Amino acid sequence: MRNYFLTLCTLVPLVAFHLGQFASASSGAGLPASRANQSALAIKSASESSYELHPIPVKQADASISESSSVSVSAQSTTNVHRAQILSQIPVEIPTENALPAEDDFFESPPAVDPIDPADLEAELGDIEIIERPVVVPTAQPTGQLIFRSSIFSSSNISGVEDSVTGDSDDSDALFSNSLFFLATPDIGPRTRLISSAGGGLVQFRENEDSDYNFLNLSLAVQHRVTPAMYGELGVNWQQIYADESGERSLSDISPRFRIGRQDRLSDQLRLDSVYELQFRLTDPAEQQRISNALGVKLNYDFAPRWRTGLEYRLTLDDFTRESRFDTRNLVRALTTYNFNEDSFVSGNVSYLFGSSSESSIDIENLSLGITFGINAPLF
Repeated sequence: MRNYFLTLCTLVPLVAFHLGQFASASSGAGLPASRANQSALAIKSASESSYELHPIPVKQADASISESSSVSVSAQSTTNVHRAQILSQIPVEIPTENALPAEDDFFESPPAVDPIDPADLEAELGDIEIIERPVVVPTAQPTGQLIFRSSIFSSSNISGVEDSVTGDSDDSDALFSNSLFFLATPDIGPRTRLISSAGGGLVQFRENEDSDYNFLNLSLAVQHRVTPAMYGELGVNWQQIYADESGERSLSDISPRFRIGRQDRLSDQLRLDSVYELQFRLTDPAEQQRISNALGVKLNYDFAPRWRTGLEYRLTLDDFTRESRFDTRNLVRALTTYNFNEDSFVSGNVSYLFGSSSESSIDIENLSLGITFGINAPLF
């Protein structure tokens, strides 16, 4: 019995020692336990999404702003309001933020042990393959920046009005536009941000020089992400248009708006954006006041990290409140954008506008081709 007891006292510590070495090697895959725990925490943190809002990726959003303006200038009707560039902000994919833990003392280091023989470890566990998981740290987006846009585009129907004698509306021209804006998008909540912009620009016509004009624009909106794929936005836009030669104001437009949209990722390279927008256009002169309902879808495809294409359809219904007039406009547009870097891009688009108006003299049909160059200068 004495010999049995002595043998048991000798074997128990030896078995416990080897079990401790085995557990340490298995949990850390060759790393100390504290490093293994921190690596697991980093991978878990990188895979979770917080859905917090961040500033608009301007290399996408602002390209849409300038592309939308090329059609609105050339397609709306007789007065300067129909030639104005209405700057619309279509939100794009908003990246989520992944917070990675720093080196800390959350996990205490275990007592030092003698290193295990790799041959013994392989004999007991077999081959161990360590899989490196890349951790992507998102680039912080600026909350304040200057946005410069320079565009040239053609239009097959500048005036949007049929000739009273011939019944034709062949009034083609080329337009040149340059604008500078300040854009600020600070967060005001976990899923809410403020979108504000202020700026202006000038629009020049190649043939109809008397129609050249300057514009000022202020915009303020609150955007809230309702779900990871859906957002809502409430805001107001203020725009003034002045004749280039005389400096006389030809249009004042104050437009409260409500917008709701979705962004659905169909694959790694394909995304579908959909949006509904309601606007109350309060204008001076008053005959241009109207209620606008717009519904749009846009399919985006990334050919390469710097090369993006899109196909868009938008239906707009304009109900004029000061006169008996109702317009229906359909816009089909194809566009492509190449980013030189995060702060500059060039974009080309072709669009076709068609529809009808209860006013017989209005001709909405228009074909437009344009090129835009853009620079974004982050400030803070």
